[in-house]
Amino acid sequence: MTLFIDTGGVASAEALFGLAPLERVRRSSARFAAGSPVILSGPDAGAARWPGAQVDTDSAPLGTRLRRALGASTGELVAIDGANVVDPRLIAFLLQGGAPGLAARGGGARRAV
Repeated sequence: MTLFIDTGGVASAEALFGLAPLERVRRSSARFAAGSPVILSGPDAGAARWPGAQVDTDSAPLGTRLRRALGASTGELVAIDGANVVDPRLIAFLLQGGAPGLAARGGGARRAV
């Protein structure tokens, strides 16, 4: 299972309890994503500190970057927005696989959840 994280909105995202949202995602997913490939994708991906993550700093629209990641992935892909705070239980549930699903929130092609 590959964890794809859109970093397109992290520069303007608000910190929560002193942690930037992308750092919260990293910490929240560390236990569940151990050994799984992680892709940080978006123009702000290079500034992230995520050891072992593949970094894609392309500023192409989210859909283009997701299609590329899906084409390169050998299995399932979980895509989340790094600018949002995501509950660790949801990350664990999504990484378990199962039925395909999609959830979206926000402004069009630049948003992913």
